[in-house]
Amino acid sequence: VLLLDAGPETYQHLLTVDPTKIKACVITHKHHDHAAGLWDLEKIYNLKKPITIVKSAGKLKKFKIDSFSVTLFPVQHAKSIPTCGVLVEYSGKKVVYAPDFREIPKNSKNLIKNCDLLIIGGSSLSEKGRAKGHETIEEGVALGKKLQAKQVYFIHIGHLTGRHQVLGSLVQKQGGANFHIAF
Repeated sequence: VLLLDAGPETYQHLLTVDPTKIKACVITHKHHDHAAGLWDLEKIYNLKKPITIVKSAGKLKKFKIDSFSVTLFPVQHAKSIPTCGVLVEYSGKKVVYAPDFREIPKNSKNLIKNCDLLIIGGSSLSEKGRAKGHETIEEGVALGKKLQAKQVYFIHIGHLTGRHQVLGSLVQKQGGANFHIAF
């Protein structure tokens, strides 16, 4: 029903999905790895049924899709590129998606605190190899604890950060059993 970002591989990811079920796509920011797949959505999927494209310009924005309540909240990623995280609420559950950020403002943190699922970027393990404008996995573990997230998954991990199994063991050692490296 809701597609979060449309990276360059969107077409491949959606080959097994009925595109008529996708009602909206949220673009967190205009970097290529989050928006290049818009061409596929416009040229291929819209031939079957229009899809609403939603962006926030880094400001708080709320809307509904079916029984999902969606809130786009500001995060700091790159100074010149407005960026948002996404809070999806459904049946009393809160899912947060924030793939690219360096800092989450206090008001946004208050909004997403105690979420059921926190999906965040982890471009590098620590300061070494950190991508500009991104949080590290070590910082993400601290953030997940501070937000009291029930489950935390790291995505958007840099190629040189480490192997999946090693990172998975590390985040569980640092954060606990509710911290995971997505696959």
